[in-house]
Amino acid sequence: MPRLAELEGKWRPRGLHVAFVAVGEDPADLQAFLRDVGVSVPVLRDDEGAAALVLLPESERRQLSPGSLPVAINVLLDARGQVVWTEVRGRPGADPSLAVFERVLADLLPEPR
Repeated sequence: MPRLAELEGKWRPRGLHVAFVAVGEDPADLQAFLRDVGVSVPVLRDDEGAAALVLLPESERRQLSPGSLPVAINVLLDARGQVVWTEVRGRPGADPSLAVFERVLADLLPEPR
């Protein structure tokens, strides 16, 4: 979380906005976690996982077993609020470094004019 929040500061001039969706998290545990990590971007609670499922591409939804939700999803939105990239976390090899995000952002978000 803090890594993605850090990216927002660097890439905001090119239209990046970061928000987190907490799927099925206990509200008290979520508040404690956010306080501990010092994240100041918007965090939305998704008790049932509905938002997580909407944000996943169809190919990713098909891979989920019935009733399961992904551990976490990284979603990048462009300046118009359109989803431009998603990645399901919690799988082997699915925890990208900041360098991976930087390459994706450089390809997807235009230079400011």
